[in-house]
Amino acid sequence: MKRNLLMLRICAGALAVCQVQTTASAEHLAGPTNLVVVGQNKIFVPPVDAPSEPLPTKEVLYREEAPAKIQHSKDSVPKERTLEPAEPLPPVPTVVYDPAPPPTYAPYSTPVPKIFDILESTDGTTLHLVGVIDAGIANALRLKLQSKPGAKTLVLSSSGGSIIEGLALAHLVTQYGLNTHVEYVCASACTFPFLSGKTRTISKDAGLGFHQASAAGFYNAAGVKTHAGGNELMREFYRRANLDPEMIDKAINTEPDNFWFPDTKLLKSGQAVDIITSPGSVSFPTGIWGSVDAVNAITSKDGYWKKLQGNRPSYYHLAVSELWTSGILSGNIREGESKSLIALKKLFLTDFASYSDDLVDEAITLEDKLWPSYSNSDYLKCKYVGGVSIPVGAPITDEQKKQQSALLAKMASIEVAEGRPNEAALINAQAAVFSFLGLMVAETDHNNYVVKTNFCSMPSDYYRILMLLPSAQRVYYFKALTLPQVTVPFY
Repeated sequence: MKRNLLMLRICAGALAVCQVQTTASAEHLAGPTNLVVVGQNKIFVPPVDAPSEPLPTKEVLYREEAPAKIQHSKDSVPKERTLEPAEPLPPVPTVVYDPAPPPTYAPYSTPVPKIFDILESTDGTTLHLVGVIDAGIANALRLKLQSKPGAKTLVLSSSGGSIIEGLALAHLVTQYGLNTHVEYVCASACTFPFLSGKTRTISKDAGLGFHQASAAGFYNAAGVKTHAGGNELMREFYRRANLDPEMIDKAINTEPDNFWFPDTKLLKSGQAVDIITSPGSVSFPTGIWGSVDAVNAITSKDGYWKKLQGNRPSYYHLAVSELWTSGILSGNIREGESKSLIALKKLFLTDFASYSDDLVDEAITLEDKLWPSYSNSDYLKCKYVGGVSIPVGAPITDEQKKQQSALLAKMASIEVAEGRPNEAALINAQAAVFSFLGLMVAETDHNNYVVKTNFCSMPSDYYRILMLLPSAQRVYYFKALTLPQVTVPFY
């Protein structure tokens, strides 16, 4: 996670008062690492003209912290006198800047949590890798394994991340001869360390998710981004892990913005796992959950969880993964529940073209009620769909929670056709998006560059304009905005 370096320096004349404050971790600092506070509030008296008579040797003038050399005439004899103190320099006003507050997830006031962690269980032999597989996670695991030579099992809880860090984790799992286990979800790059386990186990309700590689940064000879290199690596890795060839083909053919979660029976028959266990069979990390019952208490209280498990298993697994990992990393069950709700609503957005107009209008109306209570800079509550980002909020009041739960239960009950929209639907959606962006520019202070990409910084404006429109028109625009599509150009 990148953070900006904030440096405030105040230096005035001969008085040097410099304050340096940072909001970045050491590994993200740019430039020299030996910055120091140079002033430390020391006052240096300006040099004075040499007096006509020599001064007593006990008097010392300071210039830049070094004694001034006083030259005496050979014929002169120092007389008893004292140096009159110079007039004090006028005080230099000190400007104090309050450091920028850390970003928070509304409606909570906690700082942004870490995105991954390596935790220990009480049994002394089980480690839990939790969160995004991002820069530094393999190094964190290596250091933990060096300090815990008795570790035998690595429990993986991640929806994926960097393919390079995933491969590094796989190397460490092999090097240390670890068993691997999935209690809730291990997907995308997380499958690499899991499939490298000495013995691979999975809870019967857990998910192991696959999709093809991202094309980020790689181009073919025609200059078009391609998945081919990453897919070739994944195919070879899965082949060496003895996965069934049909499973490998299905994994490679699942687009990178989707997930394929085979059921646990298929995982076992396809040789992805060795043993299917009962939930809670591994030692849990010390923290907020304690046992599988604590998680079940959340997933059993709202009806949409059960419907998701049957109708949208990929949505269910990803939402449970967010509940589990966010709860652990933030240390707050309520925040974990809120994050899982946001993750689920992001997934549902891409299905809005399949919902009835009444249901879509109900969703827009509820979102309009949610955003006035939220920070407008809450970037994590956004879903990029096509060329725009759609802000989605979490309910705050009990009434909003009831409305949200009922709405999600309706969405989870609807069957949605798989596959991409056809060309005609994409063209019509793009035309509607252009029309809505023009309306946003006309009715707000935002220009075309801002409204295209920064809805997440102005969610209240976004829904306010939608609510000014007749019901049929706002539903039409919202379905177009949420339809998965190619990027909408700026012009």
